[in-house]
Amino acid sequence: MFSQTVEYALRSMVYLAIHSDEHKFVRVADLAEAAHIPPAYLAKVMRRMAAAGLVRGQKGHNGGFALAIEPSKVKLRAVLEAAGVEFEPAHCAFGLPKCNFANPCVLHDTWSKFKERCEDWAESHTLADVLATKSGQGALVTLRLPPAPSSAPPS
Repeated sequence: MFSQTVEYALRSMVYLAIHSDEHKFVRVADLAEAAHIPPAYLAKVMRRMAAAGLVRGQKGHNGGFALAIEPSKVKLRAVLEAAGVEFEPAHCAFGLPKCNFANPCVLHDTWSKFKERCEDWAESHTLADVLATKSGQGALVTLRLPPAPSSAPPS
C-alpha cells in the first residue's frame, strides 16, 4: 500500500521511539540492521525525517539519530508526510483534473471515504500509540539494540 520509503520511515521511527527513553543516539548501522533497511537507503530516509524536525542527528563516535520530540507527540501523519505521502483532498484516483463533488468520477465517493479514513488514522495515532499496542509490546523485545561491547579487558 505504501512506498518502500514510507515503510522504511515507519520502521525506523518506531525503532527510534523504542529507544527514546534511553536518551542516546542510535547508530545508523544498528538501526539499519534492526529495521532491515539498507544503510544507504536509511540515510536518505533519515535526512527526510531530520528535515521535518522529527529526528536529530549527531556525527562522531557516539553519533547517530534520535527522536527530536517524544513519541507521544509524533503523529504518524508527520512521518508519512516527511516520507512523501501527500494527503490531497482533491486528488482523483483516475487522475481526472475536474473530479470533485459536483462532477465526480466513478470512484469519487469510495475514494474520498478511503482517503478520509487514512488521514484520520494518521492524524489520530502517534508513535507512542504504536508501542502501546499488543503487537508493539511484543516488538519491544525483538527490536532492542544489541548490548554494547564491554570495555573491560579480557580475562
